[in-house]
Amino acid sequence: MMDLINESNRQAAGRIRQLLEQTGTQLVCAESCTAGLVSATLAQWPGISGWLCGGFVVYQTDIKHEWLGIDPKLLQHPDIGPVSREVTGMLTLRALERTPQANVAIAVTGHLGPGAPELLDGVVFVAIAERFHKVADELGVASQPGVERMFRLRDHETLSDDTGMKSSKIDVRSSRMARAVSHVLGTLHDFLIQKIR
Repeated sequence: MMDLINESNRQAAGRIRQLLEQTGTQLVCAESCTAGLVSATLAQWPGISGWLCGGFVVYQTDIKHEWLGIDPKLLQHPDIGPVSREVTGMLTLRALERTPQANVAIAVTGHLGPGAPELLDGVVFVAIAERFHKVADELGVASQPGVERMFRLRDHETLSDDTGMKSSKIDVRSSRMARAVSHVLGTLHDFLIQKIR
């Protein structure tokens, strides 16, 4: 089985740790398909506790509602559902509401499969929201998610090894999970770079 926290993601997390400090960003994560792996990857770096407030692992649909208050009608809607831009964006806003220490939230949902519905197989949504402050330093409500991205993870050559043996379902899923984390970290990196400019 592959290492879920691979070297590429570790190095990306190191760059993000520096950017969090440089921008004074206090981060909270809301993770579904990555099941806490984004937070775990960031936590590889010493001193990250100064910038990573924590995270919500909301893997099951009911937990998205119970822990972060996502509307069940949105979660059960046939054209939206738990893996969607709308729900991913709402996860960021609710994570900020429940974490007053944080000023930025990142969320991820997806279907990593195998065995996911065909239209959503390998689809990953990432969203970021930022809290703003009103005049007189009163805490404002979170802005609407400013960065929303959708990725589709393709398997092609990752499905077989050098001997031609098919990868197990666990290996396929592990590969997708590591790549999903890479996309989340890349989105967060791009967002933080924009805050510097």
